[in-house]
This record gives sequence, C-alpha cells and structure tokens, in this order.
Amino acid sequence: MAVNTLIVQPMRNVFRAISRRSAPGVIVYPILIAIVLAPALSAADKRIEKGGAVFKAGMLFSTTYKIDGREVDANDGITLGVGLEMPFIKLSKLAFAIDFHDVQIYNDRQFMIDASVGLKPTIYLESSNLAFKPGFAVGFGHLAEIANINGSDYLTWKASFETMFLVTPRYSYIAEILFMGADGQNDDHEISTNPTMMLRIGVMY
Repeated sequence: MAVNTLIVQPMRNVFRAISRRSAPGVIVYPILIAIVLAPALSAADKRIEKGGAVFKAGMLFSTTYKIDGREVDANDGITLGVGLEMPFIKLSKLAFAIDFHDVQIYNDRQFMIDASVGLKPTIYLESSNLAFKPGFAVGFGHLAEIANINGSDYLTWKASFETMFLVTPRYSYIAEILFMGADGQNDDHEISTNPTMMLRIGVMY
C-alpha cells in the first residue's frame, strides 16, 4: 500500500500530465524519477565523471504555435543535436548544446536553431552499467521565415530525461525524452509554442 501511495500513484499522475504536455508534469517528471532511483545510487566510474561530446537525432512531435493568440499547428519533424558535457558539481554535468529542429507549418518548413546551456545530475547504477540524467536547460533560438511569418527569435526551455548505456570505456549510447517550450517574437508578432515532445537517440564520446 505504501509503495502504491508514495511511488506508483504519483508517477501515474505525472505520466497523465505529460500526455497532456502540461508544463508542471514536464518539470516534475525528471525530479520524481531521480527521487525514486536514489536508493540505487553507487559510486560512479570515470565514464560518468568526465562528460564528453554528444551527438543525437530523433523525432520532433507535432505542436501548436500561438501567433498573437492565434493557434497554428506544426507537423511532426526531425531533430538533430550536438553538445558538450563538462563536470560541474559532484556527478552533475554542465551541458552545452546546439540543436536543429525541423519545423513544418502548412507546406513550408525551416530548421529552428537553438543554443542552450543546462544542468544534468547523474544517477549511476553500477550493477547494470546504466546511468540516468534528468536535466533542465534554457537557451536562445532562431526560426527563419516560414509560412509568411517573418524570422523570429525565442527564449527556449527544455526538461529532459536521458538513459545512458555504458557500452565501452570510450563511448556510451543515449536514449532521451525531451520537452521544449519557446516564447519569442519578430517585428510583427508575439509567438510562443506549447511544450513540444521529442524522442532522440545518440552517442557520447
């Protein structure tokens, strides 16, 4: 009963919130996972401590842009990213990233370029050679003219959860779920997006 009350039910509620792409669920999800897995922590090896270069690719799911309050749907697309993670505070990484998001509105498409910096605590399970990294980042994005909407600049935020598969001493595979929101403008409009979900895989060297 205690497990159901303290863990199962709260996680179920968070997953429901995420399925509606609500910001509170997006933010609580990585924190809740970290708390649940905390008893399994052990000392990290050098692969976890040193960080490294990261390459990712995956799926960007449909979302809604709000242009002066008017809603415009954006279709599914692809997302690519490169980054660098550096040791920061006790099993936490300072993460620098440049991402390219394929934005498709009506029959037009452009890549949004987003540069961000964030923090990723690391939860290491030595017995299974797995590591988990909840993260949060903020950044600056630019989207070129699309669907007769002039180029626009954005303040972006990202909440993510990564699973690292520690394959060899030199590199690791990554699976990531990420939610991103953006608020911005151009010379003519105020523009924002609903939280956008992405699923990506990649490798860290």
